[in-house]
Amino acid sequence: LYKVSVDDYNKLLHDSITTEYRKSSDDTKTAIDKETAIIAQSLNLADRMQTYTTDQCFITVKDHKPNFPSNPSCRLINPSKTDLGKVSKKILEKITKITNDSLSLKQWRKTKDVTDWFQGLTASNDKDLRFIQFDIET
Repeated sequence: LYKVSVDDYNKLLHDSITTEYRKSSDDTKTAIDKETAIIAQSLNLADRMQTYTTDQCFITVKDHKPNFPSNPSCRLINPSKTDLGKVSKKILEKITKITNDSLSLKQWRKTKDVTDWFQGLTASNDKDLRFIQFDIET
């Protein structure tokens, strides 16, 4: 654990906030909530979405970075959330279904579905079948 004075913490917090965010009025929040409600209703998500919450953010110190003690860097944690992920998920599900149907592709959502499909495959020789896993890095 590290001790940081209140003034130093507040300065790190302020610096982290001002590099990523800018001040906004309550009217902006209200406008965002109204627009979100319209989108939620159009996607039948209104019963599962909440208004934008305004919670106090905080920072975590990146103690694994070079020059940590003399030049601390932080990660800003913003607990205020929108339910935009639900909207994005719904839109992506619709696009994925249309694409898969039109191209006759298989796309699984659960690992069990993949393993069941793979085990159901038959080949003249079991050595002809391979299952690979890979990650794509950008």
